[in-house]
Amino acid sequence: MAGDDHSEQGVAADAASSASDALLIVGDADTVCWANAAANSLLGVEDLIGHDLSLLIGLPAGRSLLELRTTTPHRILGTIPDGTPDPLEVELSIAPVTDRDEQWVVTLLPMPRNNLSIRELLRRANEDRLTGLDNRSHFIEQVDTAFRDGTTAPADYPYALVMLDLDGFKRINDTWGHEAGDAVLVQVGDRIRNACRDADVVARLGGDEFAIWCRRLATDDTKSFLERIRGVFDQPVQVGDLALSIAGSIGCTTTEVPRNSLELMREADMAMYDAKGRGVGLICVFDEQMRADARRRITLERELRRAVPTDAMQLAYQPILRVHDGVVVGAEALVRWEHARLGTLPPREFFPILDSAALRADLDTALIPRTIEQLAAWNQDRRVPLSGWVNLSPVSVALPVIEAIGQALDDHAVSGEHLVVELGESSSLHGVESTAALELLRDLGVRLALDNFGLGHAQIDLIPQLELDYVKLDRSFVQGIADNATRRTLCRSVINLAQALGTRIVAEGIEEERDLIAVAELGADLVQGFHLARPGRVGSILGVDDLDATIDLRPSSGLGGGHTPNPIPPHSSS
Repeated sequence: MAGDDHSEQGVAADAASSASDALLIVGDADTVCWANAAANSLLGVEDLIGHDLSLLIGLPAGRSLLELRTTTPHRILGTIPDGTPDPLEVELSIAPVTDRDEQWVVTLLPMPRNNLSIRELLRRANEDRLTGLDNRSHFIEQVDTAFRDGTTAPADYPYALVMLDLDGFKRINDTWGHEAGDAVLVQVGDRIRNACRDADVVARLGGDEFAIWCRRLATDDTKSFLERIRGVFDQPVQVGDLALSIAGSIGCTTTEVPRNSLELMREADMAMYDAKGRGVGLICVFDEQMRADARRRITLERELRRAVPTDAMQLAYQPILRVHDGVVVGAEALVRWEHARLGTLPPREFFPILDSAALRADLDTALIPRTIEQLAAWNQDRRVPLSGWVNLSPVSVALPVIEAIGQALDDHAVSGEHLVVELGESSSLHGVESTAALELLRDLGVRLALDNFGLGHAQIDLIPQLELDYVKLDRSFVQGIADNATRRTLCRSVINLAQALGTRIVAEGIEEERDLIAVAELGADLVQGFHLARPGRVGSILGVDDLDATIDLRPSSGLGGGHTPNPIPPHSSS
């Protein structure tokens, strides 16, 4: 039997030697241990044994034979320089030799120069068609390949994964068109590629988001590398006659142990959005504190999904007062999460998680009918009906949520004119579905308010567009206004213009008496803030039995010159 085995091996070796396909066996250092005649001929070497195959075949940027030498077969497109301007392309397959440690069999299949379809299919599978960079799936494959089967060489550590996107890219598309936007993406991609090292893998993940995968990036070199990447935004991008200024936010995470690609990308993405949240064109490196925050966020999201439809989500109500006589005319519903372990959490602690988990519409659908029910109870015994003010997120300005509001108004016999829906600035408010939803709100008699005016871009043009009844001046715009002449001038202009359009002004965030006096002198119609009354729970919104009580807004009156309500301890500012 031994003789038969030897005979079979001899026949196999003879067949391999005479095969028309180029076959090689390489060792652990890319050294050719054996090659058939077809391989010698294809690579133009009389005898390949002892040659370094990595020096004879060109691979795409960032790829190496080292990363392909695993227990998993691989296929990749390479090139063989043959003295022509267009090197010969070959499909390279590599797989481990059975029962032979540290040896791999390599097959080289030339791509016919007159048959581009196979080459094009291989490229399309791996490349972003707009920029020519790697696409998302190929990028993830290369990150995972680096750690597959634990074969990564120790010298390749540490690794770094960088993600970046353009700040304000949508504005370029909206202003100059998608062709200009595409031209910007192509040039930014070229700049990133040129700023990286030859071995770095650069990809466009989609939209205006790019990623870089680096090996052997020492911790001391990370900062200078990221600064070099940020430098791609230093010069404007030339699109025809346009010179478009650009900026990008950059996030980075590093690892010295094998990691999952999606986990690394999630960390780099979190770092990038942390940078974006702190300003324009900034860099953030993921650290242990961010990792702890990420774990806490995941835990809170899981708990939040269970809490949204339950009584764990509570409402506090903050009075809104008429300036000229101090009468309480409304109350804003402010959500609080009664967390079993962490206590009472204000919106700033969990609203970002709600938004990222697409739970805001669920919360609005659950809580707004509760406010309408409370409003009905208040107005049973009140000579001057209160209005209930509720915040509606942009994602909630949709027909299902609006229909739930209409149903609650009917169920509790509350007139729509006693409900004020506060809207934040968002381009989504101009969508087809949102437009239909806002029309339905108006049909219900509900009044509309623009929230947080003065925070971010000017929104004055939204007043006539959305047919707004109220504009709420943001606390950042109001606080300190008594001591800021420029802000007072701006505020006076906004108030005059809004009132000329038939819209009333609410100054929120009043925490100082002198700011109250200032906004009153400037002509604000309504006011709201801790100086007047803190958010309270159900019952009387002022914590007293007399629902028709007023608060004296005259100077030096404290919380009430003529009447002092019993304040309920605050949980947070609104």
